Amino acid sequence: MQKTIVLHRAQHDFFVCPDRIAAYIGGIRSGKSFAGVLWAIEQASVPGAIVLIVAPTYPMLRDIDWVEAQKFLGTAAAVNKSEMTMDIPGGGRLMFRSADSPDRIRGISANAALIDEAGYCPKDTYDIVLGRLSGAPGLLRLVTTPK
Repeated sequence: MQKTIVLHRAQHDFFVCPDRIAAYIGGIRSGKSFAGVLWAIEQASVPGAIVLIVAPTYPMLRDIDWVEAQKFLGTAAAVNKSEMTMDIPGGGRLMFRSADSPDRIRGISANAALIDEAGYCPKDTYDIVLGRLSGAPGLLRLVTTPK
């Protein structure tokens, strides 16, 4: 059974934005992570796509982004919690990484990336993640509170 997902206007505008780099800046409980993870799953629905999801800390990554992706995907994803990856229907992969040590993100080659709570990530996280976008379409999305 298909689940209907309803986005409010700001989420929708973020989700369909055609720009290479876009940000959704909103207050607490405005649905930023929801929209960001949904966008990442959409990008990973392309066969062979690698989509990187980054959060400031491992607990935030695990408790917010990982949980949100599992809500969307249910049992449809092949989950590897020790590697923090989800292979999703359509043939793409979500890779979840924390920005606790941004240098650990180096070496990954991705088609798209989401940085959740970007305002709380170390300063060099943005440049490191941007440098990981070696595959087409090379899209980057940032979600954060107005810090």
